[in-house]
Amino acid sequence: MGDASFSDAIKLLPTNMAVMTAVASDPGALAFCDVDLHPQQGIRLIGIKASATGEAIEPTGENLRSHRYTLSRTLYFYYAGAPTPELAKFATWVLSSEGQLVVEAVGLYPLGPADREEARHRLAGGGGTVASK
Repeated sequence: MGDASFSDAIKLLPTNMAVMTAVASDPGALAFCDVDLHPQQGIRLIGIKASATGEAIEPTGENLRSHRYTLSRTLYFYYAGAPTPELAKFATWVLSSEGQLVVEAVGLYPLGPADREEARHRLAGGGGTVASK
């Protein structure tokens, strides 16, 4: 958008569910919110392009995990100092295959192998831990 500002007609809604409901009921609507792994009927996810002639990159799990779809945000755990043994155990579990299944079950995209390894490395060094995309 460059230096352009948002239209005065834009609607700010308090939750992703409110955004999805509004979009599903308005065929001309366009919204930006968290990607839902199970969007409700009437919702279509669209790809983004780096340029007008570029390839549209769809917001798929693979494109998010590989960082091809760049319009995303990551959930981090932050600790004041080194995590307690209980926090470290929890963060390690979140990064496990079982923990990532729970991440996916609550509607977030699980991390790819490289991001999980980086998060384990950060946890071992006492830094913030990445949990999901």
